[in-house]
Formats: sequence, C-alpha cells, structure tokens
Amino acid sequence: MITKRVILFLLMGLTGLLTYIATPRIVMADIHHIDLEKMVPLSFDGWKKEETTVSLVKAPDIEAALSKLYSNLLMRTYINSKGERMMLSIAYGPDQRDNGGRQVHRPEVCYPAQGFNISQNKTAIFSSPFGDIPVRHLIAKQNQRVEPITYWLTVGLKAVNNTTSFKLNQLSYGVKGYIPDGMLIRVSSIDENIDEAYKKQENFLKSLGTAISEKNRKNFGFN
Repeated sequence: MITKRVILFLLMGLTGLLTYIATPRIVMADIHHIDLEKMVPLSFDGWKKEETTVSLVKAPDIEAALSKLYSNLLMRTYINSKGERMMLSIAYGPDQRDNGGRQVHRPEVCYPAQGFNISQNKTAIFSSPFGDIPVRHLIAKQNQRVEPITYWLTVGLKAVNNTTSFKLNQLSYGVKGYIPDGMLIRVSSIDENIDEAYKKQENFLKSLGTAISEKNRKNFGFN
C-alpha cells in the first residue's frame, strides 16, 4: 500500500524532474560566437566607415553602463560619395533572460539619459531583401539636432520591435532549453526631413544586410 509519505516523495521527485527539464541549459552565445567588428564590413555598396567623427556624444557614466550591459558593442558612422552619413550602433548581449541577464538597452531609454527628447515612437515594417523585419521609428531631438532613428531587437534569431514579442520569443526559447542571446540594431541620421531620412535608412540597412555574410546574417534578424 502506497503511503502519503511515498506519494509526497514521488511528487517532489517529479517536480524536481520537471524543473530540471524546463530549465534552459543551451547557451546560444556559445553557439553564435559574435564578433561585431569582424561581422560588419567597414565598407559596402558605396558606404565606408568614417574615421574622424563621433556619432553620438556619450557621458562617461553612460559609456560605463553600456560596457556593463553588453559584451560586444559596435558604433560607427558611415559616409557615401554624396557626403551623407549614417550612424550605426549594434549592441550584443549574451543573455536575454529577465533574471540577471544582460538585456539590450533601448534607444528610448538611452537617448533621454543623454539629454534628448523623443518626439515620436512608432512601429513599422522594414522590407529587407531577406524578409520583413519589425522595427521602431523614433525621432530624437536636442536643441537644433533632429535625429530620426530606425531600430529593432533580436531574441536569439528572431527580430522583434515590442515588449510583448520580446517576452514571447524569450519564453519560446526557454521552453526549448535555450538561453537566448540578442542584439539591438540601430541606424540614425541628422536630418529634418523625417520621411526622406527613413527611406535613406531603409536603403542603407538593405545594403548592410546584403553585405553581411550569409553565415552571420540571421544573427542580425535578417531571416
């Protein structure tokens, strides 16, 4: 005859087994081996890295915070033959879980921390050569500087542009046993013509996606 103590013991064992099964153990960062400096070309499709410019002035405390949040951070300004500039920022975090992970820090948080006002924050779809990517469009303003921004996040290999999608993909990977890594991909330019700026940013991102090797492309959300 099975006693209550035996049943309790079996239930405790089953609970422990289910907890073990449900605990993510596969670290995606160990699979992807992200090195942004090597993965993102210095020049592509008429764009080249500009060496003598600062894309976004950062206070020392913001710089220190970014270094703690991300294991890999790339910030470049690209220029073309017309003298047009695009500021590219890509931040990689190896652990996108809520519990102590280093999650990506969104521009609507970073920019106000540096004295900018966000006058627009809306969702959009970027039609890349490799499929549609959900993005966000922001307008950051500081004094006379008007900076339209396009960005998206990745959780593992999935591109997202809102908290709900982020959480759902986070949960989906966790159920499958994965600890997802992730990126924030942001491009911006100084331009008062907002609609034209977004079109130019989209063309820049299309060229960037094509320039990144097929092996690495999915890490950036180009699926």
